[in-house]
Amino acid sequence: MELLMTAFVSRAAFHIHVLGLAGLACALIGTPALSAVSAVDAAIADPARPAAERALDGDRKPQEVLRFYGVKAGDKVIERFPGGTYYTRLLSKIVGPRGKVYVALFKRADGSILDIDKAKSVEGPTVVLVPNDNATPTAPEPVDVVISQQNYHDLHVGSQASTAATAVNRSVFEVLRPGGTYVVIDHDARPGLGASDAPKTHRIEMSTARSEVEAAGFRFVGSSEALRNPADPRTATVSDPSVAGHTDRFMLKFRKP
Repeated sequence: MELLMTAFVSRAAFHIHVLGLAGLACALIGTPALSAVSAVDAAIADPARPAAERALDGDRKPQEVLRFYGVKAGDKVIERFPGGTYYTRLLSKIVGPRGKVYVALFKRADGSILDIDKAKSVEGPTVVLVPNDNATPTAPEPVDVVISQQNYHDLHVGSQASTAATAVNRSVFEVLRPGGTYVVIDHDARPGLGASDAPKTHRIEMSTARSEVEAAGFRFVGSSEALRNPADPRTATVSDPSVAGHTDRFMLKFRKP
């Protein structure tokens, strides 16, 4: 009987040891991802979210998009010209009190700041508004993630269209810490159009955006089809009622070496 009990205790100790090693492995390679997923779900389920923003969830697919971002607690993030507060509010919940969401706002030549009133509604300890004199995003410290959500095509609109993409991508590269992530999500254009359709339809071809970002020194690490819509003919402007809110969008992720 004593021999059996000794064997049982030894076997139990072995299993505990193995489970301990497995737990350590999860802590090293699995837990951050699982934690990030739960943080995304918690942010989306937050009862404090405005009803108007919740109503957009069906088209915007925040679970898929936020998981693609890869933002986690404590991260420092730049959200480039977000326009509204939809993702800003969600990101601020995910990064938590140890993180920061720097909202890059466009400062016009006359000194006025685009979308300032909307941005002020979420300003606080975690959300910091950073007006920019031009299209290059800045922050007071190196950041972990820079997000360009449905506005990359604007770099090819206006008087600086020939140089803006190069300047912005270099600026993003500089503000990111080594290993940091650059996410570009935008309305796709028809094959062969590159950025030529941007002034008219506010679309850019995915391959053009990718090549421009890679030219700044970034490494392409992945894409997602979550926001694709094959029913979008990609001929109408993105604000046209026939496609507004559900255009065919690409999602690209890059990393700074």
